[in-house]
Amino acid sequence: MKRTGIVIILAFVVLGLAVAAFEWSGGPRQAEALVVVRGTGDTYSPAGPLGDFTLARPPRPMPDIQFADADGADIGLDAFRDRVILINLWATWCGPCVREMPALDRLQGKLGSDRFEVVAVSLDRGGLAKVSPFFDKHGLENLAIYLDPKSAAYRKLSVQRLPTSILVDASGREIGRLEAPLEWDSADAVALIRKYIDGG
Repeated sequence: MKRTGIVIILAFVVLGLAVAAFEWSGGPRQAEALVVVRGTGDTYSPAGPLGDFTLARPPRPMPDIQFADADGADIGLDAFRDRVILINLWATWCGPCVREMPALDRLQGKLGSDRFEVVAVSLDRGGLAKVSPFFDKHGLENLAIYLDPKSAAYRKLSVQRLPTSILVDASGREIGRLEAPLEWDSADAVALIRKYIDGG
């Protein structure tokens, strides 16, 4: 009986290690918790209301990533030249991503212009057929649809989980990133982005 018990315990240990290895293997994973932003005025505080947003010190050049627009045309970061952009990698099956999308849509409505755009890139393998109904269902009217069904940008950007947002300056350099959801239309997030729209 003791030997049988030991064998059962070892089997559970091996199973647990296998599950852990699977979860940490390649491919998009969703963030585990929603970051709640508490506004503290219009001043950006790196250690406070923007959660784990991490500044790149110094800002670093972005890799050459490609994805597609809603018409299926290939598009790269050169299409957003001279604009500050917030690249958001997301998917419809990612719960935190779904909760974050309305705030990104409101941010685009608030700041979107020839100087700033939210570039929300879906990693859904179903492509437009999956993403377009999602936009309609959730009333997303300000964001453009961008698609990366093969997760090429995800790999090139060395992303670990979804959602991930990367703030890029008008010179094409990464300012910083957050691998968690955020209330991107909060006063603090808007203040951070305005800082770089206005020249940083």
